[in-house]
Order: sequence, then structure tokens, then C-alpha cells
Amino acid sequence: MRTFSALILLALAALAFKTCEALDLKGVELGKVATEEQLHEAFGITFRSYECDREILRPCRGSTHIEGVPVYVVVHFGRGKTVDHIVVDFLSEYYETLAPAAVAKWGKPDANGAERMQNSFGAQVQNHVMGWTLPDGSSVALAQYAADIQHGTLLLKLPDLKPTNDGRL
Repeated sequence: MRTFSALILLALAALAFKTCEALDLKGVELGKVATEEQLHEAFGITFRSYECDREILRPCRGSTHIEGVPVYVVVHFGRGKTVDHIVVDFLSEYYETLAPAAVAKWGKPDANGAERMQNSFGAQVQNHVMGWTLPDGSSVALAQYAADIQHGTLLLKLPDLKPTNDGRL
């Protein structure tokens, strides 16, 4: 009996450790300041004033590979130059490669389903969507189709800012 209790405690400790991990993509953590070197290494982002400026919260754009899939990445910044959210665009044909990788990284999704989507020409497809909400309120969403049926999206997002008692964010 004592061994069983110890195993349960170890399992709970492992689960607590996993759920306390920071939300990141390729080592770039949301809610933290990412260095120019980190952003360049992870997403190929180069800092040119007209393309990427954390001072005025202008998003940075780059490209990389996730599980061998070529992706386009947009990193958005919040106050204090911290990473606020990351949007990843990919060709929808790669959804079946990225979905298992997302489950491996974030566990079983809180939401997993399909919705019918129709383009402007009337063509209908099933849009597969998965979503995760982390214990700190951060969220991850993966959709096979985004703005059109050629592109899917992966969104990593911090919790929404909530105003303080005096109304300030």
C-alpha cells in the first residue's frame, strides 16, 4: 500500500512539473523577453527597423521548419518587449504531420473537433481544430484551415490582460 501511495505522489509530482512548463515554440517563451539571437535562431528573424521593432510593438516575421514542415512565423510583442503571442502559418496539407507533434508537446487537447467550412466559391471542407488551455490561462490552437483552404494556423497566446481594480491594465 505504501508503494502504491508513493507511486501516486510521484505521478502527481511529474504532472505538476509538466503543467508548470512555460509555453514556448522552439525555445522562445511567451511572457519572456526573447533576444535577437533567439528569434533569429528559432525563426530566422532578422532585425531591420522597418520589418521588426519591439520598441513600438511591431511584429517580427520569419520562417523555419517544425517537424520538417516549412512554416511562416509572426511573433507579437507586449509591454516590456515580452513575447505576447506567436502565429504560425503552414500549408494545410501538413496538418496531419503537425497535429501529432502538437499532441506530443501539449498533451491531449481540451477541444478537438471538426467544423464545416466553405470558401467563396461554395466548396466545403471539414476544418479540423484542436485547442489547449494551460493552467496559467495560456492557450494553444491548431486549425487545419485558417483564412483559406490552402493554409492552416497554429496560435500560441498568453492569457488576456485583465484590468486591475483601478481599471489599469
